[in-house]
Amino acid sequence: MNIIKSLPTAIRYLLYGLPAMIVIVVLVVILVNMLIPREYDRVTIENEGALSGMSGDKINDFRTGLIGVLQEEGYVGEDATVDDVVVREGSVDTFRNGEEGSVTTFLIDIDSLRQTYRVRVTDAPEDMTDVSTYITCPKIEEMKYPESECRGHYGSTSKAAELYLPYMGVLASGEKYLIKSITMTNVGEQVLQIYLYSCDEAVPPVVEAEAAAREFVQSVGDDGDYVYNVRTGYCEGDAI
Repeated sequence: MNIIKSLPTAIRYLLYGLPAMIVIVVLVVILVNMLIPREYDRVTIENEGALSGMSGDKINDFRTGLIGVLQEEGYVGEDATVDDVVVREGSVDTFRNGEEGSVTTFLIDIDSLRQTYRVRVTDAPEDMTDVSTYITCPKIEEMKYPESECRGHYGSTSKAAELYLPYMGVLASGEKYLIKSITMTNVGEQVLQIYLYSCDEAVPPVVEAEAAAREFVQSVGDDGDYVYNVRTGYCEGDAI
């Protein structure tokens, strides 16, 4: 039975000690399992060698996550395959995630769908991460086809203001402002945190700073419903 020779050594020794009928049943189960199509088989990475630092299981997790988001967002049908996924050269970055694992990030381009995605794959024990693969949209300037609409996991788009933060701007009156981050309140409001370098001004231009922040959000195409929180009294050089 040539199939036995292809199995791991430990399994071969176990099978050799079983009755012939049981061995046949086990082999049939193994063979059927090997032949069952997997979701990740629907995705082909043209330059998979670029992910040589990732395990095969994690690469397959990424492939499964990719076909899932493409299908959920309507880019492909239920039985479609994607055969031209390319890991962008120079975009792969791996760093340690504490003592128990690592995180690998990279960009992929899919010419057939005119899409670019940023991928984050966490290689860690299951009890240390809820989602091992996170596929989101990059900044518009990072997209190979910037005119295409990108949609990724959890409503991610290339028009999300948070992709472009922190952002430093200057008001017409000369004051600088920093849009640092977006925070969430306990009632689900998204708050844009804006720091105005107004130093000792008695009447800091709060209205102007909020207007500038709104203009920035609109400029990237984000139509989110934000609360604009302008903090005043900061001087250049202050820690923020």
